[in-house]
Amino acid sequence: MRRLAAILPAAILMALGVSTGPAEAVAPVPAASAVAGPTGAYTPLKPARLLDTRKKIGVTTTTPLGAGRYVDLQVSTRGGVPTSGTSSVILNVTVVSPSSEGYVTIYPTGSSRPTASSVNFNKGWTGANLVTVKLGSGGKVRVFNYAGNAHVVADVVGYYHASTSTATKSYGGYAGVDPSRILDTRTTNDPLPAGYYLSTGADFTTAVNPHVRAFAVNVTVVKPTSAGYLTAWNGDENAIPGTSTLNFTKGKTVPNMAVVPTRACGTECTDATTPVIGVLNTSGGSAHVVVDLVGIYDDNTLDGTWRYRALPGPTRIVNTKTGQGISSAIPSNGTRTVTTPSSITTTDTMALVTNTTANKPTTTTVLTLWNADYTRPTVSNLNPAAGQLVSNMTFTDIGTDYDFSVHNRVGSTNLVIDVAGTMEAAPAPALAKSAAKVAAPRLAPQGVQLAARHR
Repeated sequence: MRRLAAILPAAILMALGVSTGPAEAVAPVPAASAVAGPTGAYTPLKPARLLDTRKKIGVTTTTPLGAGRYVDLQVSTRGGVPTSGTSSVILNVTVVSPSSEGYVTIYPTGSSRPTASSVNFNKGWTGANLVTVKLGSGGKVRVFNYAGNAHVVADVVGYYHASTSTATKSYGGYAGVDPSRILDTRTTNDPLPAGYYLSTGADFTTAVNPHVRAFAVNVTVVKPTSAGYLTAWNGDENAIPGTSTLNFTKGKTVPNMAVVPTRACGTECTDATTPVIGVLNTSGGSAHVVVDLVGIYDDNTLDGTWRYRALPGPTRIVNTKTGQGISSAIPSNGTRTVTTPSSITTTDTMALVTNTTANKPTTTTVLTLWNADYTRPTVSNLNPAAGQLVSNMTFTDIGTDYDFSVHNRVGSTNLVIDVAGTMEAAPAPALAKSAAKVAAPRLAPQGVQLAARHR
């Protein structure tokens, strides 16, 4: 494998304390011992393919999934997901060459199909979306195709523990960060060539670095010169997985959320324990790559991290076409604020794990979601083309009023947002609201160049 570079921006841990508003950014701190049991904690996995309708993986035929048809996909016991004690899994789901516009909905087997979508697509499109889904009967999830014929691929990247989990190690909590761009090859006009990879990371100081186990990042490919895909993984060149993180066609700008295991940087960084990931370009041409960091997962050592609470199934909170959550399409340079319904939140809700869908914007645009208590960050969540129907998973911190903001850069676009679950303050999610929402601990990365580009 050819290695292009080690591009290693760093993040600096801000002051510690209790968050009182947008002026402060505070963070989890190392605790003397494990801070909570496994309930709601996350275990990252090496990406593993569970479904590929093109190759009889997870199914018994190579026939594409037809309109109104579904597959009950066995998830538990496969790809590192345990037999029991799992609440939800994170799947990277790719739809390949659908015969018509439509969507795929993924939900717990045995549950009623929700009014929600997991991957939205135009005819002929090939692309991926990260999906967090609760396991259903027999440790399965149902993959339902709404219209036309489409091949579907699903890779598992990690899982959340249920209250029945008996695990004693290899899990941790989640912490949101101030959304920060930790890599952008456009700044030096030096795109990633075909067959090469680069590394990028974030330095949270020696007290925190050894405890980071995974990054939650939004990875974007910008105007690639050829069709192909990117693979994000821990950067170990001797253990590159045979899976994809995002798929793209020539000239398109495509984002996808990813939860990526990290490794220690080693001698390339001032602090050898600095967590890093790798991004590989598997295509026939070069491509610019952008990576925005939105959160981290630890090893259950940092005090103040959050735990995942799954909803029974995907729950819609925004549909601009019907006036739900946002009254109408978001105009050019428009910002709208959404207050999360009380049926979804608890006193301890820190963030939402959602599927956000841009519905045929009038112009190619950029959409950003963020905590309404803060100013808009210089990152993106979706980069839809004019007329495109496309989704992306988002981790969105919410403010003290349980609210978040959405900004549309140009043109006008309709929007749909479905919530899969919430991130709750550890050690235990509250069962009902009390007088005040707890403060949200945050990490505030700042980019610093640590290594020059080299072969």
